[in-house]
Amino acid sequence: MNKLKRIRLEKNLTQEKMAEMMSSDEFKVKRADISSIETKNSNPTYQFMKAFKRTFPEYKIEDVFFYNI
Repeated sequence: MNKLKRIRLEKNLTQEKMAEMMSSDEFKVKRADISSIETKNSNPTYQFMKAFKRTFPEYKIEDVFFYNI
């Protein structure tokens, strides 16, 4: 299972709720962004990773988004 999805499920969040929590005035996260990253159809952008870290500071970016390092 994708690490982003695992975190989302552990926190009992829907994709919509996670997107809402990660969004800010400077960057809007969409549910489709999360879905696409969870299914590995796209890679997270720098802005997405920055929003994730701001929202979930307890996680290391490299542990969540860089799978085979």
